[in-house]
Amino acid sequence: MADFMPDEPKTWTDFVKRAKELKKVDVLVAMGSISDWREGIAGGMWDCVRVLVELSVTYQTFITSAHRTPRRVEFLAHRANISNRIIIAGAGGAAHLPGMMKAHAPSIPVIGVPIIGNPPKTGLDGMDALLSIVQMPPGVPVATVGMGAAANAALLAASMVGLYRPNVRDALHRYVTHQSDNVPVAPPKFVMPKAKKAAGKKK
Repeated sequence: MADFMPDEPKTWTDFVKRAKELKKVDVLVAMGSISDWREGIAGGMWDCVRVLVELSVTYQTFITSAHRTPRRVEFLAHRANISNRIIIAGAGGAAHLPGMMKAHAPSIPVIGVPIIGNPPKTGLDGMDALLSIVQMPPGVPVATVGMGAAANAALLAASMVGLYRPNVRDALHRYVTHQSDNVPVAPPKFVMPKAKKAAGKKK
């Protein structure tokens, strides 16, 4: 990969060093910008990592824009491809990151997460990102979860990792069982609300 020309010379060395560590983890989690992380908020890539940690799936996170840092995307996807690592890529708006990752890593699974802006940047509430990811051309498949469903992307990746990691499969089974056990049998007992008395006029 010596012929790569870095997008950002100041950070390229650190980026390459981090990318070479992919062989030590199960999943590459990539996002198009820092705004896609959304710490503590359901729907962002932070939510994806939260579930991966809960299921004992090892991961590494990167920020790499398909438009602003295309060399990062190509290099990162190549490293994931030769390391046989699953890719989860989240992006909003035009959302070309998952598709570009798949183009450079054709032999490994890529899961796309359409990110909803907070607040929505384009006024399309994530529909633009969804269509950008799900409408891949024939021969370039990207598994796409729902808008803002980063946690589902983690669950899907965990089910793949669980095929060869029994501890992850067991953790996923516990997760699903807990989820099922927390579904109530019925709603609370219906109680007719009391009619409010009309306020009387003072004489």
